[in-house]
Amino acid sequence: MTAVAKAPPEQPGSRADADPGAGAWRTGTVLAGVALAVQLVHIAGRAAHDPLYAAPILDAAANLAWARQIAFGGGLEQEVFLRGPAYLYALAAVLRVAGDTVTPVYVLQGVLAALAVGLAAGLAHRVRGIAAGAVAGLLLACNPALLHFTGEALDTVLAGLLLLAGAALLWWARQRAFLLGWTALAGCVLGLAALTRPSILGLLPLAGLWVAVAAGPRPRTRAVAAGVVLLAAALTIAPATLRNRVLGGDWVPITATSGINLYLGNHAGSDGMSANADALGSGWWQDGFRRAAEVAERDQGRSLRPSEVSRHWRLATWRDARARPLDAARHLLWKAYLLLLDEEIPNNKSLGLTLPHSPIGRLPLPGFALLLAGAVAGLAARRGRGPLPSLLWTVVLGHAAITVLFLVNARYRWPMVPCLAVLAGIGWAELLTLVRDGLRRHSAPGGWLRIALPLAAAVWPAA
Repeated sequence: MTAVAKAPPEQPGSRADADPGAGAWRTGTVLAGVALAVQLVHIAGRAAHDPLYAAPILDAAANLAWARQIAFGGGLEQEVFLRGPAYLYALAAVLRVAGDTVTPVYVLQGVLAALAVGLAAGLAHRVRGIAAGAVAGLLLACNPALLHFTGEALDTVLAGLLLLAGAALLWWARQRAFLLGWTALAGCVLGLAALTRPSILGLLPLAGLWVAVAAGPRPRTRAVAAGVVLLAAALTIAPATLRNRVLGGDWVPITATSGINLYLGNHAGSDGMSANADALGSGWWQDGFRRAAEVAERDQGRSLRPSEVSRHWRLATWRDARARPLDAARHLLWKAYLLLLDEEIPNNKSLGLTLPHSPIGRLPLPGFALLLAGAVAGLAARRGRGPLPSLLWTVVLGHAAITVLFLVNARYRWPMVPCLAVLAGIGWAELLTLVRDGLRRHSAPGGWLRIALPLAAAVWPAA
C-alpha cells in the first residue's frame, strides 16, 4: 500500500488563490482609490459648508504662517527649530506652487492619506490575504480622525504615512537579507518621519533593536544592518541639526521643545491631554517656546540656550515626579487609559467642528476601538506573529509609550494608527475565519480566548 504524501503547510502570505505580491499591489491600489474618493468627497463637503474651512486656528494657523514665511518671505527666524521642519517646508512648497490657499494643501494631504491606506491594505494582504487587506484598508480609509486631519494644516497625516512606510521598508529589507540599499532607505524614511514629528526620534533605537534581533540573517549581518539604519536616519536628520547649530547657536538634534512638552504632560495640574500650565500663565501658547524660555531664564537667573531651556523643564518634571511619586504613577496610568479610549480627544480642533460638514463625516464611522480590537485578535493568530507584525507592534507600542509620556490626544496618538490598521486587518481576518469555520472546531479554551479578547477590546474603550 502506497502512502500518500501530505502537502506542506501553507506559509504566511502564500495563499493558493493569488500571488501575494501581485495580489497585495492590486488590493492596495483599489483601497487607495477608495480612500482618495472618500477624502475628496469629504473635502468638497467641508469647502461648501464649513465656516472654518479656510480659517485654521491655533497650531494649524501657526504652521501656515511659518510656511508662508518660508515660501514668500525671508525664511524662518534665526533660531533653532520649534517644530518638525519637514512638514513646514513641504507645506511651504505646496503654497509656493499652488498658491496661498488651503484647498491644495488639503487635497495633497488627502492623497497622502490614500497612500497610507493603500500601503496598509497591501501589507495586511501580504501577511493574511485579501480579506485582511480589505479590512485594514477600509478601517483606515473610514477612520474619522484621518478625515479630520487631512483637512487641517498639521503634520499628523504625513507623520503617520512616513512611519508606516519606514516600517514597511525595514521589513522589506529584512526579507532581502538586509541589502544595503533597502536598509539605508528605511533609515532615511524613518529619519524623515522624525523630522516631521520629532517625538518619533525616540523610536529609532527600537527600530535598530528590532533589526539586531530579527530572525533570519546571520547575527553579524543584523548588527551591521542595525548600524546602517541608525546611521542613515542620523544623516537624514543632520541638516536640521547643523542648521540649528549655525543659525540657532546650539546643538539641538531637531527641536528644543521636548522639555516643555514633557512638563505640560506631567506637572501637578496637568490633565494629560491639553498644553496648559499655571507656571506659564494663561494663553502662553500665543508666545509658545519664548514664554517657556522667559520663565526658565527667570528661574535660573541667567540667559539660557534652547537646549538649556529644554533641560530646565525636564528637570522640573522629574523634581515634581519625585516629590509625588504615587500621583505621578497614577497620572501615567490615567494617560495610558486615555490612549486606549475610542474617543478622539481634541487638541487643535474638535472632530465635531469638521466632520458634520460633509456627507461622509456624518456617517457612523469605525473608530479607534475597532482598530485596537482587531490588533488584539491578531496577537492570538499564527499569521499575526511573523516578522512584519512583530515590527509593527514594536512601532505601535513604542509610539504609544512616547505618547503616554507626553500628552495624549487624537493629534499625538494618530501617527501609529496606520501601523495599527495593518495589525487590525490581520486580526479581524483571522477572527472571521475562526467564526466561519465554526466554534465547534475551536472548543478549547484558547479558541474561546481568541474570540473574547478582541470583543472585549472593542467594547471596553467605547464604554
